[in-house]
Amino acid sequence: MSSRYGDNQQVQLIAVDHKSLFAVVVYAYERVKQGRSERAMLHRGVLSLDFRADPDEVNRLRQLQRGLRALDTDEARAQAVALELQVQREHGADRSAKDLAAMNLEQVLAAGVRWSVVGKRGAPVSITTQLIGLLERLYPAGEEAAIGATALEGTESPEADDGLEIFSPAGAPHAYRPPDSVTAVYQSLSFVDRPTLDAAIDAVVGDGPDSEEMATWLERDFEALTARYEVASSRDLGLHYRYS
Repeated sequence: MSSRYGDNQQVQLIAVDHKSLFAVVVYAYERVKQGRSERAMLHRGVLSLDFRADPDEVNRLRQLQRGLRALDTDEARAQAVALELQVQREHGADRSAKDLAAMNLEQVLAAGVRWSVVGKRGAPVSITTQLIGLLERLYPAGEEAAIGATALEGTESPEADDGLEIFSPAGAPHAYRPPDSVTAVYQSLSFVDRPTLDAAIDAVVGDGPDSEEMATWLERDFEALTARYEVASSRDLGLHYRYS
């Protein structure tokens, strides 16, 4: 299935406290690199973050690993190894003074994104043409509430002082949305009443042989999307959009 996001894409909406937690890491790193502070300051700054591994996310990645290993192909084995590296990178400790001292700014920025995650990440949402069609039908272009149609994407790519983009590689789509914008999208999504949602879903899926099953999945995807925005909005957090 194809969309403007690519074929068979998923997006994971991860609640992050970019403005406070993450800023601690970057501030400490820059002072240490300028020789104005000992690297212990960076270590203390990182340890001050309320970082916790996400067991649900680890279990999800392990399940993907098992499926890949069962395929028993070179490509699948390579993907399973990559997932193992992701688990260690995102849910391991790697916050010792020695680890930090060996990082360059780009690595610190990447690590800071991980460490600024608040709460559990939540499962990815599949970006299907049906979900895109549903959002576009619920929020026609030009209407004030149309912000809900942009719920699958970020609005900006914050930069460090030297111009390195934090949440998105250079040239990539925006992968971050600040708290105020998150709240605006959540309000737009949550204002949709049941009759309006049902009518929009029926219009998107049509009356084919699989329409009932497709309508159920589409409703679940919309509710999952709304729930991720609710979690972030309720805690005044931004969102990091991770596409896979």
